[in-house]
Amino acid sequence: MNTKLEFTVSFPENGINSLHLYKFLFENVDAWSKHEKIKVRHPLGIYNISLNKIFKRIKKCSEILEEIFALHHISPENNATTDIEEHFFDYLELCLYAGAEHIDDLEIITRCLYKNKIEYRKSRLIKNLNGNIKPKRDYIAKITNTLKHNQGRFRFYSADLGPALNNLQLHGVFVDSASGNMSGPCEIVHNGTGVVLSVTTLLWEIMIFAFELSTVVSNSLFEHGIIPGSDLQRHSDLCGAVKALARLPLYVFDENHPFDRVTFKLVRDIENKSDLDSGIIGSINHPWPKNIDPKHVSSSIKYIGDGATRSFATFDPQTISLHHWN
Repeated sequence: MNTKLEFTVSFPENGINSLHLYKFLFENVDAWSKHEKIKVRHPLGIYNISLNKIFKRIKKCSEILEEIFALHHISPENNATTDIEEHFFDYLELCLYAGAEHIDDLEIITRCLYKNKIEYRKSRLIKNLNGNIKPKRDYIAKITNTLKHNQGRFRFYSADLGPALNNLQLHGVFVDSASGNMSGPCEIVHNGTGVVLSVTTLLWEIMIFAFELSTVVSNSLFEHGIIPGSDLQRHSDLCGAVKALARLPLYVFDENHPFDRVTFKLVRDIENKSDLDSGIIGSINHPWPKNIDPKHVSSSIKYIGDGATRSFATFDPQTISLHHWN
């Protein structure tokens, strides 16, 4: 049986975090890194810049979503995408692109182990590393490639849970891709994940993606004979992103939540508890009621016309599942 990976983020901001790659990049880097020889930025600088882009964009997406969750119920007759939803899509795309770029940044960091590209490409360690990274990369890559190269566009789906949960709307996105005269969820993106992706789950996927890659690359550096340092660098942007995301409800539609495969721990003191209080049911400070079987009483799908397509697929996810902070 495989043991679940466990990641920890502590508040306040000077607490520990489980971005283990920092242990290898914060101390004694000059003893192994060839960054000056291959003329690239210091590995710690590469990693800091790369993570900052991801975490700042997760934080911004989460803040916009908190505003969306706070809005009153939108009637099914009003299916126009709002400005705030468009704003969210803009930052979600940037967030996903930052995740894709993170792979390239980690490649540059691992290149610093070698004097030249020939040694790098021949390395069995790097071949194994790339094999371990591929499954984690593919999830984000198939979305970004569709957005960038196949005219894919994010669209909003909202499900109203009715009076049992205060008419809360759970929001999802799907990647809209036209085929002939029909517009609907892209088969490449949604094959195996369901036709709707929970907006909060997608952001948690990007967050956990950064932690998983940190662990994978750390293991490879250790196999290369590099001894990690004794301490982790504190990361305020990480804390800000986790706080903003924990203020949102945990739920999935037909997809799996990353918390099914990893354990994510938040260690917080009493003084910081109010920072996580959004007042939204399903968030970390306002858990879902027990024994609730969520059913949507109405839903809306927000397509945006392209001036040519005339047919639009209608659908609902098969399931809605609420996830609980333990």
